[in-house]
Amino acid sequence: DWMGQVGARVASPLTLMREAVPALRALLEGETVTVDGRYVQLDAVALDWPPVTAPTILAAGEGPKTLTLAGELADGTVIPSGWGVERFATAAAATRAGAGDRGHDHGVSVFLLTAFGDDRGPLLRRSRRFGARRRPQWAIRFEDHDVWDVVLDRVADREIIDDIHVG
Repeated sequence: DWMGQVGARVASPLTLMREAVPALRALLEGETVTVDGRYVQLDAVALDWPPVTAPTILAAGEGPKTLTLAGELADGTVIPSGWGVERFATAAAATRAGAGDRGHDHGVSVFLLTAFGDDRGPLLRRSRRFGARRRPQWAIRFEDHDVWDVVLDRVADREIIDDIHVG
């Protein structure tokens, strides 16, 4: 996992999220924050120049507990690409369930790794640099399609996700 790769692995990622997201939200809203948590320790910390309008806070996750907690704590959730339609739908439902009464306003986004070109070989090799171990189910040729149409063909339902980030 990426946290281990950067030397930041924690025993309880859910506890880290439960401590970090509310602290970040409070800081961005211009509050002075004191937290004495397992992973987040802040003593009367405030931003010198908080934003005039606090930005939307997104959390990312894959597992059901993380997705539910992301729904509870964040304004929106980012889920990884490469999943089938059923897994997307399950992830979005878990996230919105965590958001409770805010579920209808809780955005669910997918980051879709995309590469363009005529020869599939180099494109698939490039995708492996980003962690793909086999041909991704979403690796298709985009000829005569715009990205949004192709992604919607694979996801099958605009109600599952709200936004697709192509990178």
